[in-house]
Amino acid sequence: MRLNTQAAAVLALAVSFAEVAEARCTLDPEDLGTYCNGTLYNAKLVKTDSELEVYDRLGGLCPGSFLDAWWDTTIRWWNYPDNHGYSAYDNGKLIQGNQGQGVQHGLYSPVSVLVKQGSLVCVDLASLLPLP
Repeated sequence: MRLNTQAAAVLALAVSFAEVAEARCTLDPEDLGTYCNGTLYNAKLVKTDSELEVYDRLGGLCPGSFLDAWWDTTIRWWNYPDNHGYSAYDNGKLIQGNQGQGVQHGLYSPVSVLVKQGSLVCVDLASLLPLP
């Protein structure tokens, strides 16, 4: 529920600044809705050890400090980092790279045929072949 401006001002007067600052920097691990289920849920679906080992959703800031740094209250929109977060060379040109789908050999594709990973069938083809 969104409070109107007057109600928010009254609420702010009732709570000390220290309590407000502490509340903005405290996350309740029981409130999964706050985290949009993040990795607490997703890590149960797929192993994420190495990929997310150094991941920090808010860049080391508490939620309130993150919003102070990256949310513009005047235009009510995000303050994006330089180049929208993309890396650039010293001359300012954005670094471009290609990342394609790999290929896989094995029992899940006919022998010596390359199959794009995105199109692997969900059945072990070797189990369908007659035994010698």
